[in-house]
Amino acid sequence: MSSAALTSPSAERNKGAIGDVLAKYIPEGSNETEPTLVGLEIAAGYGSHMMYNSERFPQVNWIITEKDPNCINSLLAHINSTCPSRANIKGPFTLDLSAGNEDWPHEVKRMEGNLDLVLSINLLHITAWENVRSLFALASKVLKPNGHGKLFTYGPFAFQGSLVPESNVEFDKYLRLNNSEWGIRDVVELEKEASREGNMSLIAVHDMPANNKVLVWATSPP
Repeated sequence: MSSAALTSPSAERNKGAIGDVLAKYIPEGSNETEPTLVGLEIAAGYGSHMMYNSERFPQVNWIITEKDPNCINSLLAHINSTCPSRANIKGPFTLDLSAGNEDWPHEVKRMEGNLDLVLSINLLHITAWENVRSLFALASKVLKPNGHGKLFTYGPFAFQGSLVPESNVEFDKYLRLNNSEWGIRDVVELEKEASREGNMSLIAVHDMPANNKVLVWATSPP
């Protein structure tokens, strides 16, 4: 592995558990030469999930995006370290949720209404609310309509103003001290935003290790 191919201990710990949730929604298949589904990962980080999911789900063509140049370098290093090359990885492409849809990569724009899934891991609590809004707006445009497209968001969440356990309360305080626009999001507020920005609805909540959850959102009719 190249020295530029970085890893995150938390991503290495949770990639399998997140993959188990994805497996509940991704139809089985093993056609590595012609994947039948298309997924988009937003803010792919160093690449642990990209590498794991592209191997576990060869039936998915994964479009990988990031905005941080250091992360993009790590993603490229991971991709270049595979032999044979991982043909179902496309990218990484630069995507900044705050930039607006006119600046989306062409590879994302051209998939409007045709993506099967969008994956966002550990993003919503470390980004401004305007980017939370942009994530739902993006997902609603690129995903297949009528419930065939799904958005998966992973991280810590509050429910109706209640944030538990105490470790998540302390984590939320830490986030807000570092950046006043950050913080653990309440699912109720996310549901309002998903409905307003993307006409999407929450269809499932999966409990995960370390007091995290995967929220599964589905598209509505256009």
